[in-house]
Amino acid sequence: MGAERAGAFAPGRVNLIGEHTDYNRGLALPFAIAAGVTVHARAAGGEARSEQTISAYAGDLDERDEFALEHPQPADGWRAFVRGTVAELIRGGYALPGARLEITGDVPQGAGLSSSAALEVALCLALSALATDTQIAPVDRLAIAKLCARVENDWVGAHTGLLDQLASLYGAQDTALCIDFATLEIEPVPLALEGWRLVILDSGERHAHASSGYNERRAECAGACELLGISSLREASLAALAGLPEPLARRAEHVL
Repeated sequence: MGAERAGAFAPGRVNLIGEHTDYNRGLALPFAIAAGVTVHARAAGGEARSEQTISAYAGDLDERDEFALEHPQPADGWRAFVRGTVAELIRGGYALPGARLEITGDVPQGAGLSSSAALEVALCLALSALATDTQIAPVDRLAIAKLCARVENDWVGAHTGLLDQLASLYGAQDTALCIDFATLEIEPVPLALEGWRLVILDSGERHAHASSGYNERRAECAGACELLGISSLREASLAALAGLPEPLARRAEHVL
């Protein structure tokens, strides 16, 4: 039996080095931050309708959503994350009950701190704890990261890799993560700053992966790989990039 109530917190992240390397099977060095997203979930009970419905409240936005547990339909904004997470959990074998969700967070949206991944992860952890009659371990962090990436890719329309989700799921205090995206091996790296501090400055610019140039960059990296005859930029060398046309050469050089 699943829990009647569950809560989950997922942090945002900062990436020290390794941009656009996750989907290119490269390396990255992110770390989790204190700000993040919290989801409180309560299994619905009583009325038949509520047992087949997901009701969600985004406290930061003072907005609500309600949809049928079976066959959630696409939506925009934060609602796409909620509906996509529910759909992918059910598809993955989780027997979800109807539920009421309360979502709050203090990670700035669209500021490059992975608020979207934090939302996906917190939703997935809270909802999976409510699941009944399932043999799937909700603590399988790699499986959860892949599920959250499907939400981002298929429901939100952002063709991201696994960096943000893995950083949120595996992050620990005073520790960065060296992630090898060819093997998905994760090595903790102590942040021994010795009196120094890492500071995040909010530029005020906002973005969303699905509507920014992110998907275009991924397509350009794939185009570079096709011309080079390789499966990922992990296999490329700087010398080989000389034969690529622009802007593919610059995109590949940035990754390398």
